[in-house]
Amino acid sequence: MSPPKEWHDFSPEAMATICAHVTGNDPPETVATQARLAMAAGLSAPEPVERYRWRHVPAFGKTPGR
Repeated sequence: MSPPKEWHDFSPEAMATICAHVTGNDPPETVATQARLAMAAGLSAPEPVERYRWRHVPAFGKTPGR
């Protein structure tokens, strides 16, 4: 059996395990840290795209001239 390719393909039990792991072990970077890392790498500051509960989904652009 091949692994699921989309999130909706996971069983409810698998999703509960994944969510428990992420919420207990995978804290997100702060927006300030994301901005600092992005700008150090030559990207623009993060622009918010979406928010899932406490997680922000940012978009980064390339800084002109870099």
